[in-house]
Amino acid sequence: MSERWRYVYQWIVQHPAQCMLIAGAALVSTWIALNVGVLGEIPLGYFSSSVHREIELDYAAGLLWWSLLAVVLWLLGGADRQHLLIAWTVKFFVVLVAMLFYEYKYRYNLDTFAYFNTVLTGQHEFFHGVDWFRESWIPTLKETVKEADPIEGKLIQSAGTENMIRVLLIIAQVTGPYFHALKMVYAFLGFIGILFVYRAVVVILGRPFLPVFYSLMLCPSMIFWSSTLGKDPLSLLFIGLYVYGGAFWFVRTSPRGLAWVALALFASYLFRPWTAAIGMVAFLLATLGKVFGFAPVIFTFLVLSLWLLIDSSGDSVRLMESSASSGLLEELATKAEGQTEGSGSGAGLELTEAQELVSSPRGILIVLFSGLFRPLPFDATNMLVAVASVENSVLLILTLIAVRHLRWTYLKQPVLLWALTYTLLWALVYGLVVLANFGTGMRYKLQVLPFIALFLCLLLNREGRAALDRIGERETPQVGALPVEKLS
Repeated sequence: MSERWRYVYQWIVQHPAQCMLIAGAALVSTWIALNVGVLGEIPLGYFSSSVHREIELDYAAGLLWWSLLAVVLWLLGGADRQHLLIAWTVKFFVVLVAMLFYEYKYRYNLDTFAYFNTVLTGQHEFFHGVDWFRESWIPTLKETVKEADPIEGKLIQSAGTENMIRVLLIIAQVTGPYFHALKMVYAFLGFIGILFVYRAVVVILGRPFLPVFYSLMLCPSMIFWSSTLGKDPLSLLFIGLYVYGGAFWFVRTSPRGLAWVALALFASYLFRPWTAAIGMVAFLLATLGKVFGFAPVIFTFLVLSLWLLIDSSGDSVRLMESSASSGLLEELATKAEGQTEGSGSGAGLELTEAQELVSSPRGILIVLFSGLFRPLPFDATNMLVAVASVENSVLLILTLIAVRHLRWTYLKQPVLLWALTYTLLWALVYGLVVLANFGTGMRYKLQVLPFIALFLCLLLNREGRAALDRIGERETPQVGALPVEKLS
């Protein structure tokens, strides 16, 4: 036996788990290759009759890009390359196996195919008469096209959709017009977003912590919804960068963290403006807490909440009644209607019902709870919602356990205050979307899961709590406070 084959044999013996993953991927790939003609078919109506698509070649392009990106992780992964490749192999099964069944079942209701149609034809259903091959590919900060909804007569403001199309066309110049290749690149962007979140945990804890790495990489919602061809992987990428930059700023007081946060918020604004707004408010409040202490943050947060929620001109507490808030509520209701029809149901909340729901403190608590922890098992109507309900049940139990470890002194730490503020603001804004449509809510929850994970990581294990104590010891004294040594 030659030296090379002896080395291969020894590697196989020493790495049985990796070999099983590789063998499983090969077997599944063979099965999919034999059946991709059915599973990979996209229904008529999305493309013009002149478009000819070779499904087998398309799937092969996806396999090629998975392999190329695996090589990138191997070359740049350093000491973590083994764990990165394991997580990337799991991504393979999600993107090129599980996602095929999801796309086939909901093939008439997914925005994914409308985006891909733009790559093939230059046309999109929102922008009739716009040739995107001739449109500028530079991202825009405002809506340049507003198309009237033929059913309800409303104007669709689609700056995020426009920017998504622009980025998609740029990436397609590299991958070619192959659906699975594009999907694999977007899945890689989502993968990097999750990796940013893990690196933020490393910054806070001061060392690598593999249980958190695999918890993030194997979280069903994060790994699934970050693997679609749409805005969600891009959103997770920018939120991950935002979390990473925030950890640098609040833990190490590094200006580099501010640069990452600014870049992440700007990029997020191009696709999800309200997510960027929530991120900005949460970051500013936590920074106030870092510089001036805890009390001003509580005061500012309460004033902001009252301004956002309460119309003081009425005799009773009425929420979401101002023109700006009503516009937000109507926009969220529009987003919730039919975006993932068939992939999830909800309470079917109408705009007037939503306004009534948030007109009392009890209703606000329902919105907050629904945004964070629903659907639950009693909400399950199909397989996707059932899986999400199990995940949410686990998150709810872990959150209750984490709250038991919560101490008042921990709330004074900017990093934890930041995570809590973002989470509550997000749940307040998007909880109505979850109530209206669980399918849409499951996708949007990708924006807050990194902060829920950060909260649980800091409170559920001793190292996280020790990191909070350590951060507190390094904080500078509050304005006007005497140094500790002079108090004696």
